[in-house]
Amino acid sequence: MQRILCYNKRVREYFDKSADDYDIRHSQYNTTFGYIEKMRRECVMWIIGRRNKNRILDAGCGTGYYLKALSENDVFGIDISKGMVWQCRDKNLSNLIIASYEFLPFKPGTFDLILCINAFHYTIAPQRVLEEFKNILKEDGEIILTALNLISPRGIFHLFKRILFKNKNLERRYIVFNLWEIFNKVNLKVDDITGFNFILTRSDLKRRNEKMLEIFEYIERKVRRTPIKYLCNEFVIKLSKR
Repeated sequence: MQRILCYNKRVREYFDKSADDYDIRHSQYNTTFGYIEKMRRECVMWIIGRRNKNRILDAGCGTGYYLKALSENDVFGIDISKGMVWQCRDKNLSNLIIASYEFLPFKPGTFDLILCINAFHYTIAPQRVLEEFKNILKEDGEIILTALNLISPRGIFHLFKRILFKNKNLERRYIVFNLWEIFNKVNLKVDDITGFNFILTRSDLKRRNEKMLEIFEYIERKVRRTPIKYLCNEFVIKLSKR
């Protein structure tokens, strides 16, 4: 418990500092930050599908992109960062709670869909998070989350940084088999998986050649549903109860 709380304090401080310019950094599509966010949103919205999901929880809602995109439903947002929740409130979004996804303040069987987008890799207790999600999920509900892939060019680079330079990056990456092991322990099954972000360059705000990004985007759309997806930097995974 204490270890989780100490780690969450670091995560909270990081996102409180970055809340004010988060939207700007992730909306400049001619940068790697913006390109990755564009691909992530495209994959997530595709895997969600068009049908209404009724009651939705966005766990790690950030500045509220999915709260707004899915606002025709009964949508709730939680985030560990006060700064992120304030950004949501500035957009007149409601049903917001400052909380961590390791300790969710909802009754069992509350939600039809739980999202955890660009957030699952900020916990040191992934099994606990999934147990919390499963508890508040309806029997026929779905969980959609993104997870960072260790077995990718970017993932291996991050691993070397962590080993050689004692890098204390907050992001945690997974080997696919480890993810499946965690899902099995919680008794969740994988219904769908899509890979995205095959880009090799560092995620930053440096302007990139827009024509090259367009070519890369075209290729990425062709391979994200093929076995090559297992070399991507990030997965979108849909889960349900067994």
